[in-house]
Amino acid sequence: LLITAPMEIDAMDVDPPVPGVTVGKRVDGEGGYYVVSTAPPTSVTHSITGAFTAADASNLIIIKHTHLEVYLLTEDGLELVTETPLNGQVAAVAMFRPKAENQDLLIFTTEKAQIRVLGYVEGQGLITRASGSAEAVHRQQTDVGHKLLVSPAGDFIVLHCYDGILRVIPVNQRGEFDEAFDLRIEEQRLLDIQFLSMSERNSRPTVAVLYIDPRTKDKRHVKTYRISIPSKSLEQGPWNLPNVEDFAEILIPIPQPIGGVVVVGSQTIIYHNGLSPRAIPIDRCVITAWGAIDSSRKSILLGDLSGSLYILVLKVGVDQSISMKLERLGTTSISSTLSYLGSGALFVGSSLGDSLFIKLTEEASSVTNEYLEVLERFDNIGPIVSFTTVDLDRQGQHEVVTCSGGFQDGSLRVVRNGVGLTRNAEIPLSGIKGLWSLPPSGNSVDKYLVVTFISATRVLAMDTTQGLVETSALKIVTSEQTLNCGGVGHSQFVQVTNQQVRLISGEHFYEWKPESGRISVATISDSLVVVTVEGNRLVLLEIGNQSLKVGASVTLEHQVSAIAISATSPPVLAVSLWTTMTVSLYSLPSLVSLGSAIPLEGDIIARSLLFVQFSSTCYLFAGMGDGRLISFAFDSSENVLKGKKDIPLGSHAITLNVFKSQGTPFMFASCDRPTIVSENEAGNLEFANVNVDYITHMCEFATGDGAAGGTLEDAIVLATDSALIVGSVEVSQSLQIRSIPLKEMPRVICHQPSAHAFVLLSIQSQGDDEQKSFVRLLNDQTFEVLDSYPLLPNECGFSLVNTSFGETGPTASKYCVVGTVGSNPPGTRQAGWGRLLVFEIRDNTLRLEGELKVEGEVYFLASFGKLLAAGVHAQVQLFEWREAADGLRELNKVAAHHGHIDVVSLSARGDFLLVGDMVMSMTILQFVDGELVEIARDYHPNWVTSVLAIDDDHFIASEHSFNLFALRKNRDAVTAEDRGRLIECGEFHVGSSINHLQRGSLVMQVASDDALLLDTILFGTVCGKIGAIALLNEEIYSYLYTLQSSMESVTVPAANLPHDVYRCFTNQRRVSPARRFLDGDLIESFLNLHSSLQAQISEHSKLGTVEEMIAYVERVARAIH
Repeated sequence: LLITAPMEIDAMDVDPPVPGVTVGKRVDGEGGYYVVSTAPPTSVTHSITGAFTAADASNLIIIKHTHLEVYLLTEDGLELVTETPLNGQVAAVAMFRPKAENQDLLIFTTEKAQIRVLGYVEGQGLITRASGSAEAVHRQQTDVGHKLLVSPAGDFIVLHCYDGILRVIPVNQRGEFDEAFDLRIEEQRLLDIQFLSMSERNSRPTVAVLYIDPRTKDKRHVKTYRISIPSKSLEQGPWNLPNVEDFAEILIPIPQPIGGVVVVGSQTIIYHNGLSPRAIPIDRCVITAWGAIDSSRKSILLGDLSGSLYILVLKVGVDQSISMKLERLGTTSISSTLSYLGSGALFVGSSLGDSLFIKLTEEASSVTNEYLEVLERFDNIGPIVSFTTVDLDRQGQHEVVTCSGGFQDGSLRVVRNGVGLTRNAEIPLSGIKGLWSLPPSGNSVDKYLVVTFISATRVLAMDTTQGLVETSALKIVTSEQTLNCGGVGHSQFVQVTNQQVRLISGEHFYEWKPESGRISVATISDSLVVVTVEGNRLVLLEIGNQSLKVGASVTLEHQVSAIAISATSPPVLAVSLWTTMTVSLYSLPSLVSLGSAIPLEGDIIARSLLFVQFSSTCYLFAGMGDGRLISFAFDSSENVLKGKKDIPLGSHAITLNVFKSQGTPFMFASCDRPTIVSENEAGNLEFANVNVDYITHMCEFATGDGAAGGTLEDAIVLATDSALIVGSVEVSQSLQIRSIPLKEMPRVICHQPSAHAFVLLSIQSQGDDEQKSFVRLLNDQTFEVLDSYPLLPNECGFSLVNTSFGETGPTASKYCVVGTVGSNPPGTRQAGWGRLLVFEIRDNTLRLEGELKVEGEVYFLASFGKLLAAGVHAQVQLFEWREAADGLRELNKVAAHHGHIDVVSLSARGDFLLVGDMVMSMTILQFVDGELVEIARDYHPNWVTSVLAIDDDHFIASEHSFNLFALRKNRDAVTAEDRGRLIECGEFHVGSSINHLQRGSLVMQVASDDALLLDTILFGTVCGKIGAIALLNEEIYSYLYTLQSSMESVTVPAANLPHDVYRCFTNQRRVSPARRFLDGDLIESFLNLHSSLQAQISEHSKLGTVEEMIAYVERVARAIH
């Protein structure tokens, strides 16, 4: 193993602990905050290739801010080998191979200049080979990010984290780190640094640096240095290249025998090797990433800010002169990384759009005329600039609609928690009234699909080559609507129509028809059929081998709406009635009542009944006509229904079916909000929304093991109003993402429920650095653009809010107010300006009802009772919506509060206004007697990005160094001065920039014996992570704090990056341990630990058995995401 020698570690500027307060405990004893990611980051910041998992492996390693993924290139594409979260944001990454190793090692640094070396061992996974730190708290970190280089000989590593300093880490032949040392470099503003490949007669390690020189009016130059390990010094190199292009940012070293370096700018590409430089002009662009196709680097891939992919070819002439040629290959996402894996395979990592796995082709596509083909797409919802939460179906579960991406990769992403559907086939077919699957005689897998319509029935068969085709192989009645159909004993089928019950046995069939009346409802078990005749008469039929025998019958007082047979022994029949809205149980086969009826309540009948045997409990479910699902626990020993629960799923009638996935039963509720119901390990029901439109019917359709062509394992068939869908579902809940490409950058979005529309502020690039801003009106279902309002050429939409200006009632007007930021022509000394635009949405159009130009940029808007609150540069201003002299309405300023720097966020609560300032943290204002009066403020200079008032006394904010902090009022203070100080009562490092905090939830709260109802706050980050902050009471907080502390003590974090160090509140002024906040990501990882580690944590924490702790954590997780 590589052992790291002690490195210089500067003392951390850590705040002393508060007397009498345990780190992590809430100061005021009211509980705390639980911060958890609903999904890992999606934005790719780094990627690199190498033989990491084996000597002959072709690996791709992807870094997504704080998440590491290792892939293996196979014939079928990229295969995920392992992934892990990291307690730190990766700042730079490189591969190297010590002389004694036959596999590559991964070395990376974090944003706190921690250094780690990882290896991979088959059977063990990722292992930490070395660790250390180059952190220097009092030094200035470079603005262009860390640079990590491995010398050509692999004998030392160079790290550039701080301006003016190169840290050198020697590596001996055994791959061990020797003592590190620092080299001072004259150039403070380094843009890039690379090792040059030198000839054998001049093999001293040499670096080229691209830098900005303020002494030459910020001109850019390239300079070379030699690094001497024995003397620990930096010496002048063999050549310099002054005055390269003003926008040059990238150096690409070229190996011998060519040598030299390529300097990439926005208008020229220069090659230089110490002799005369060669340059070629290029169309103006901003190159964002590069990647070599081969080790000689004669062919180099370049990606630019418009998403174009180029290939730069270097050719060596007869006279050894170098020529270059740049060709465009096609369009991809805007690349942050380019990693070539051989044989035309290329990974395009993106932090502004979806990452892509593509194949480069020798011939241009006849469709796109591009030399590439997209093989796989990796969803990226970062950077999340803004978002809004909506409950479009008004069922209690929010969807998050994000403004994601940038430039041409801008998009809206609709994110919701639920179950995803994989569509294997879709057949246009309308008017479906029921679905049933049937196996061929004597077989256990399904082949036939019975589809019924209002006056006909069709049978489809699965063909291995043609898919589903219509067949007449079964003796099914096709001229009538089928009420129920299913397999029964002795490899037979039963079909029930309005006219008859037909038993099909091979080529023979047997019928029973009622003497009078029609059949309205039917249910089938393995040996029984029960039907309702004339609406209220129950008739039982016993199924034998090629026989139907009429059994008991009973006439009920009211019409029957639904019936179901249990799978218990003996079975019972559940019956729901129209008039009384009740459900009753009857014994089978006698049809004797087993007790009094149980009210279902409401005015709408039950449309479907179903018994489902989960692992610990048998349930009776009733799908109601109004979208409610009612559940009972069925006690078969006493034949009684217990524990009635009423769960609103949708607003349309529910039909119920059971299916199995990997042998486990699940129930599918078909309605306008399709839902899968299951039982968790604690024995409680769980509900997961299926992210698909209105489903009318569903049935299981497993046609094989998935190995043969045309077979599907654990498949289901769904019917919509217009189609038949064959597919499969992932029964575990996860985030489901829908992408709406915009081809422009979304800025802010809000939902206008009364208009069933979204209002969006966007920026459209129009070439030659020109941009145009718009206010867009979008349909909230289809996201079709209904109307657009262009802003002025030098104006950008920056803020957005819905308001009624205090008007209530059905006739109250609903307005959408837009705040803008305007800029003056270059060279003018005028201050910035903005406008307030008041829109009303009528007939799917944006109608401008009023506008007001203000002195200062409008950064944020909030509805404040009857007033509009605006953060206008350094002021908070209040506006009323009044009637003007001409009878129209206008905005009028009624109050203002000065003394701020830049007001970037507002949160209104009653007559209080919480103000977030870019520099001056949080201030609480109160509107009293027509004036805004300051009542309290935070005197710490936190650089706030978003604020939220939790209640009258507690407040939370995010700040620019990727932290969260919480404040509270100091109500108990004696003096007015102390009461005017907000007390900091919690802080936490998130690890990514947060642009917006908003109340909301991604889960549907369902009544359950063990359900937690937690107030949650959602946030979105630049790295594409959506997180939730749950407010915990003292009991839950204390339990989870103890668990987190025990996990920190017992477990070893990935890459040995300490959890407590990572979660420290960290900015340029101070470093403080996390307080009052809990890391939900760490706590919930307890569920995935090896049982031996879980046992150790259980013993260390004294919180109970492992099973009890798992149930507790799952209960908390279900309540949040």
